[in-house]
Formats: sequence, structure tokens, C-alpha cells
Amino acid sequence: MMILKINILERMIMLVIYIGLSLILDVVFFNDPIFLVVFVPLYFPYRKVVSSELILRKKRELREEYMDAIITMINAMESGYSLEGSIRKANDVVKIMHGEKSIMGKELIRMDGRVKIGVTVEEVFAEFAKRSGLKEAEILSGAISITKRHGDNVVELMKMVADLIGNEIKTEKEISVLIASKRYEHLIMCTVPVGMIIYMRVTSFDIIKNLYQGYLGRVFMSVCMLVYFIAIYIGVHMLRQAKAE
Repeated sequence: MMILKINILERMIMLVIYIGLSLILDVVFFNDPIFLVVFVPLYFPYRKVVSSELILRKKRELREEYMDAIITMINAMESGYSLEGSIRKANDVVKIMHGEKSIMGKELIRMDGRVKIGVTVEEVFAEFAKRSGLKEAEILSGAISITKRHGDNVVELMKMVADLIGNEIKTEKEISVLIASKRYEHLIMCTVPVGMIIYMRVTSFDIIKNLYQGYLGRVFMSVCMLVYFIAIYIGVHMLRQAKAE
């Protein structure tokens, strides 16, 4: 079972938010409850996009928590703990730093429990790597298997992995700072058109009432909504590309 997944509460929140957005957009573009049916099939691409963003966020959090766990394990082993014992020590520190409900905290409890029932430490790290999907965990898992077999220095290996994760986190934060302004610009561009129409509806509905009446008005507003969605998609796509680069 994968660690990084969308839970039931998050799915419910996504659904509630989507219903709210659908109601707002129906008022803005159609002003007729019957057109809410248009938004039903759009929920699935919406859920896919939001879910992927949530998973990416959880993955970033897990990577940071994983790095803190590794650093704690390194310090514990340099103080005389075994690799197995360092897992329990890391659990205590991660709970303090990230809370008892943190993803890594729960995984360390699971890893410690597996070690206690006789599962080898190599298998425990391999299981975590598979469940988490972190490439750094896969690298460390494979390397631990080799070092355990040949008696190499596990601490030095873990330091290399911690440095690798640290560099990636630093780079991601620098990129996030660079594109933060673009995110705000995109958010403003998404909200301004809707805000303007709502303002017109409240203050001068007589001017735009023909847009909500007759065949031509419905077609025109449908095209406007389509262009609006395409613009949002292009903006999200560009932000993702900028972050990937």
C-alpha cells in the first residue's frame, strides 16, 4: 500500500469545494440551476489535478521529514546506536519536530515494529522505499543491503543521501520563491473575470441580462466559460513547467 494517497476527508473537502465553485460559476455564466449538469463531468479532471497537487505537496513534506529522520539516525549511530536502534531514536525526534501525526512519524513506528518482530533492517528500508515512492529511499535501501552484506560504512552512506535530499529541497524552495509571484498573478487572473461579472450582476444587471437569455446569450456565455477554463489550464500548465525546469 502506498503511503502518499488522498484520504476520504480530503476527497470530501475537494467535493464540497467543487460544489461551491460550480454554484458560483453557474450563477456567473448561466444564472440557471439546470446548467449545473454541465459541471458534473468536469469534476473528474478537477479531482485529478487537485489530487496530483496534494500528492506532490505530501511528497515534499515526506522528503523533508525523511531527511530529518536520516540525520537523527546518523547522529544516533555516531553515538553508538545500531541501525535498528537508530530507527526508534529517529521516531522520537520526528514526533517532536513534525508532530505525532506526521507521515514519517507513522512510518518510523511501523518500521520499528517490523524490526521488533524479526524483520531484517534491509527489508524494513526496502518496504519503506516501495511504499513511499521516494527515489532517495530506494537509493538508501539498495545501498544498505550492499553495506550490510559487505560490512561497509552505513553512516557515510546515509550522510551522502541526506546531502542529496538537502540539495533537492534547497533547489525546490528556491524555485518556489522564484515562481511565487507568478502564482499570485495567475490567481488574480482567475478571480478578476468572475469578480467583474458578479459586480456587473449586482450593480448593473440590466446591461448584461441579455447574456442570460435566449440561444445566442447561452452560446456566448458557454464560449466565455470554455475560454476561461482553457486560460486556467494554460496557466497551471505553465507554472508546472516552470517548476519542473
